[in-house]
Amino acid sequence: MKSIIKSISLGMLFSIILFIIVFSLFDHNLVVGIFFISLLLGAVIGLLTAIYNKVSSLVDKRN
Repeated sequence: MKSIIKSISLGMLFSIILFIIVFSLFDHNLVVGIFFISLLLGAVIGLLTAIYNKVSSLVDKRN
């Protein structure tokens, strides 16, 4: 459970960094939408990373 939370947190941290980069490039009227999209993207990336880590550890245990 800790690894899932850690992966999601790292994904959201990555998305905040991505948001800052996108915010500096695009129009400032779209701030809230871009921020929520980047947080959602970070959560999805973190969740997929956690699932990948869990599956790869299960496969390693079988071999």
